[in-house]
Parts: sequence; C-alpha cells; structure tokens
Amino acid sequence: MDIANNDSISNGIHESSHGYDWWKNGKPTVGYGGNFIPVEEKAYSRQFSYNKSTLPISYFGRANFLNDINGRWVLGIQSGGAYIYIERNYPGGKPQDILKTLRQLK
Repeated sequence: MDIANNDSISNGIHESSHGYDWWKNGKPTVGYGGNFIPVEEKAYSRQFSYNKSTLPISYFGRANFLNDINGRWVLGIQSGGAYIYIERNYPGGKPQDILKTLRQLK
C-alpha cells in the first residue's frame, strides 16, 4: 500500500480498501500477479465513488462511470511513465503489444 498525492482522502480510501482486503482475507503470500487486478478494480471503484476526478487516466480513457473501471482499464494506468500493472502482471511483456491486444478486446 502506498499513500500518495499528499495523503489525499481519495487515495486513502483506495489504499484502505487494500488494507480491508488484507484484514479480511490475509496478506497475499504470492507476488503481485494477475489475480490482483480485481483487487485494484475494487479499490479504484471505491475511490471513484468518493471522488471520480482523483482517478488516474488510463490508456483506455477516463473512467466516467463506475462500470468503466475494469481489468482492461486498470492495466492501462501509467505511473512514472510505466504501465505498472502490466509490468507486474506480465513480466517481460512489451506494454505496447499488450495494450494493442487489450484494445482489440473492446
């Protein structure tokens, strides 16, 4: 968990979602893999419900509705110029190739 954006409430809501999941289900014992995308979907959905304008913009656009937040949208998020969820879920994969494939899955 990483509280960012000057400790904003929105980010705190996102990260506390992870904290709740860990409390409820136990801390994950495996690396950050594909099965964590639903966890991020839920955290971004909670953040959206508080203040949608605080969400990052994905390669696939801005989340304007709650159902815009899905695995494809999460994989398109960049942080520091890197597609962090692609790198964590597809180690060694080329982000542009993965994004191209995801774009076709509309």
